[in-house]
Amino acid sequence: MSELTPAKRYIRRYTTEDVTLGLTQLALCNGNHAHAHDDLAAQGYDIPAETLRSWANNTHTAQYEQIRSELVPRIHAKIASLHEDNARTALEAQALAIQLTHQQLASGQVKQPSTIARDLGTVVGIATDKANLQRGRPTTITEHRDIAGILRSLEANIPGVQPADTDTTAIEINETETTDADAPNRVSC
Repeated sequence: MSELTPAKRYIRRYTTEDVTLGLTQLALCNGNHAHAHDDLAAQGYDIPAETLRSWANNTHTAQYEQIRSELVPRIHAKIASLHEDNARTALEAQALAIQLTHQQLASGQVKQPSTIARDLGTVVGIATDKANLQRGRPTTITEHRDIAGILRSLEANIPGVQPADTDTTAIEINETETTDADAPNRVSC
């Protein structure tokens, strides 16, 4: 009877360039070992996902962290580009939906036009806000005025409003101090 021998473990040797390439691809894939392996395989490099994980977490941790910190701007630019692509695709779909809704409104096929009006109002508000943001315009406007400024604005914009005397004081009158002669001028609630 022949003696069974344990299978020999195959240890593959990687060059410094292979390690750097693998860690760089891993960083570009945001730490996803399987995606990094697939991307490397598509480029003709056979580095198993488990090897990439071991390099990043055990044997080449400092190098991986250094590569990641250097690639963060590229990673963020890639993510931003994907978001922009998705936004364009969504805008095209939204434009088509608005066009179809407009046609249905014109032909009288819409059962709840008030719902559509509300939804389109939301779309307009969000689109305007995002367009302003993209153009560097303010997305919020905050006004700071005191009471005197508000009164001046009212006086200037509403015909017939008399200038307010903002330096007046109020006098409190107690019910016991009034006489029956004041009764016609009192208002009760």
